[in-house]
Amino acid sequence: MTAVFAAHLKHQTLIQVDGVDAGKFLQGQVTCDVLALPVGESTLGACCNNKGRMLAIFQLLRTNESAYLLRMSRAVAGELVGHLSKFKVFFKCTLQILDRSQVWGLWTGTDSHESPLNIDLKQPDSAHLSRIHLTPDQEELWLTEPSLQPDAWINANSPALTEMSEEAWQERQILLGIPALHADIIGEFIPQALNLENLQAISFTKGCYTGQEIVARTHYLGKLKKSMHLYRGAAEAAKVFAQSPKTLFTAEGSFGQIVNTLATSNDLWVLVIAENDSVAGNTPVFADSGLTHALINVPLRYTSTTK
Repeated sequence: MTAVFAAHLKHQTLIQVDGVDAGKFLQGQVTCDVLALPVGESTLGACCNNKGRMLAIFQLLRTNESAYLLRMSRAVAGELVGHLSKFKVFFKCTLQILDRSQVWGLWTGTDSHESPLNIDLKQPDSAHLSRIHLTPDQEELWLTEPSLQPDAWINANSPALTEMSEEAWQERQILLGIPALHADIIGEFIPQALNLENLQAISFTKGCYTGQEIVARTHYLGKLKKSMHLYRGAAEAAKVFAQSPKTLFTAEGSFGQIVNTLATSNDLWVLVIAENDSVAGNTPVFADSGLTHALINVPLRYTSTTK
């Protein structure tokens, strides 16, 4: 039986939007097509300011006809709620952070991303549990009542769960090219710069939303010279990089804008926004200004936008 791993994603939280105007309200504020989402389905999305720069990236679930949950970083949830609250006054809905919620990531113990995650839940229709299918081999469980651990919801005929660190889940997300927006880069990037178009997190047919004009112009008219790329280094590179974790280096100087980094016992992983031509040309990239700890470009599983 294929092993199944579980990680408590302590740095994630849930935001609930509920009410007769919840869908209409969100439709005018986020990049994904909220109203087209069937009940029980989820999608990646983002919220932008009026300049098209992202304030948050989230996974959005439609729980019923008039209620939605957004899973996102705790570090930026408060600022997003503050931003959305300025627009909510015109709609009949509530908006709140579920402080007691828990988010768990589940995945199989293979690297193929094709091995199905055969988990059978005891209470699949519980109002306090949402099951999010991300890829064939990974899911998330969202618990709005955190009194129970995930294995309490799973039938005995399912594989036993092996609890892992949150970093193990983060490594999988980085390898899949899924960025996390943290406080230091709020309001810095348009969605396409972090490859959200490649991740089907942007709708270009849904109509207007805050920042939509800039996002659409980039899609239809712009030539995206920069996008997000993945680099890998050895454990020694991670130690050096930790001393100055704000940029990478080439012989010409600093290289790219850092999005996410993760140091494991064996590797340094870096998601960085960089010139597409430089990446395509295999420009040597290093973790240190002394150019002694080389990094290699790891092609993402989707094609980076280079229109």
